[in-house]
Amino acid sequence: TLDNPYIIKSGAEFAYFKKLIEGENANLYNDKYYKLGSSINFDSHEIEAIAGVFSGVFDGDGYTLKNIKIINTSVIDNYNYYGIFSIVENGEFINTNLNNIVVSPSSSTLNYRLGTIAGDVKGKSNISNISITTSIIDLRNITESTDNILAGVVGSISKESKFFNIYANLEFTTNNILSVGKIGHTVNCDTDYIVTNINSNSLFNDTSSNYISSDSKHTNQYSYDGANYINNSNNNMISATDLLYLLNNNL
Repeated sequence: TLDNPYIIKSGAEFAYFKKLIEGENANLYNDKYYKLGSSINFDSHEIEAIAGVFSGVFDGDGYTLKNIKIINTSVIDNYNYYGIFSIVENGEFINTNLNNIVVSPSSSTLNYRLGTIAGDVKGKSNISNISITTSIIDLRNITESTDNILAGVVGSISKESKFFNIYANLEFTTNNILSVGKIGHTVNCDTDYIVTNINSNSLFNDTSSNYISSDSKHTNQYSYDGANYINNSNNNMISATDLLYLLNNNL
């Protein structure tokens, strides 16, 4: 619970958390409240997306998960899932910093659902107060398919979910023309205070889009143009200090 969470303070404890969520008794653990008790350095160890469905709360409490390589897939319903989680459903991933996360899928005959946090976010979930810095989405082994769901933060997110206060500093690399959302591919919920600082090559089908498929309301969307942060709705510049103030006051 919020008052009595499971505390995760090391890579070994995170690995044990992952084992609980994926294990035979996952139903006893996948809806509990987990909180970081310190930042964790994974020393570029390779992990695969947490398999199955996470319906609990992962609260970073302002700490950082850093130096993670996600290069192994979790296969669910004939999709390759890449991210920290495969699927978040009626769950929360909040108050967490992610630094130097490398998502690098292998080539496959199956299609992909991919995001730094999760391939799919379903139900009434909450993805908020997240900072992703100096991280890489390496898509060089993926070819274009209309069934691929590829994005920087979450592959897809449901209409009933909350998705706000997201900072994404990501580099995308690809050898093929791909449809990739900087933030999300299929975003069915409203979003608020989304800030992007993205590097990508010209093979992206749409280099300006945070979302590939979305008919929702997107407010307070900002992007970095190499020198300044820009309000995407009116092209006005804003300082990093002022933008940080706005984000902190939107918590």
